[in-house]
Amino acid sequence: MSTREDIYGALFSLLQTLGPYKTDGTGGNDTFKNVTREVQEVQNWPASDQPVLMQYEMDEENSPEPNRPTKRTWECWLIIGATTTKGTAGATVLNPLIDAVESLLSPSVGQGFQTLSGTTFSCRVRKVIKDIGDNSPAENRQAAASIQVEILSATF
Repeated sequence: MSTREDIYGALFSLLQTLGPYKTDGTGGNDTFKNVTREVQEVQNWPASDQPVLMQYEMDEENSPEPNRPTKRTWECWLIIGATTTKGTAGATVLNPLIDAVESLLSPSVGQGFQTLSGTTFSCRVRKVIKDIGDNSPAENRQAAASIQVEILSATF
C-alpha cells in the first residue's frame, strides 16, 4: 500500500518535469517558472515568477466494504497562474499550459491509466476551470486555471 505522501509525492515529481530547468541538469522543460506544493493566490505571485503551477491536495473519500480493500478516491487541484498583457487573450496563454499538464497526466501508450509510478490505480484529469482575466482594465492581467485531478487507490 502506498501512503498519501508516496502518492502525492509521485504526482509532484511528475509535475516538476514541467518546471524550470536547472543549471545542474535537473528540473524540467521550462513550461512553468515555478512548480510548488505551497498554495498561494495566483495574483500574489510576481509576474516575473509566472507561469506557476501549484498542487493543492483537497478532499478524500474512503469507501470500505467487508473483506475487500477500501477504495480511496482523492481530489487534488492543480492551480495555474499566468499573466498576460492588454491585447493578449488570457486563453491563448492558459491553453498550452493546460495542454501540457493534461498530456503529462495521460497514460503512456499501452497503459490503461496513469499510475504515478505504480503508487496508485489511476490518476486522471476530471475538470478544467478557466478564469482568463480578460476583463481587467490593468495593463498586466492575471489569468488562472484550476485542473481537478482524481486519484484512485485502495488499502486494506
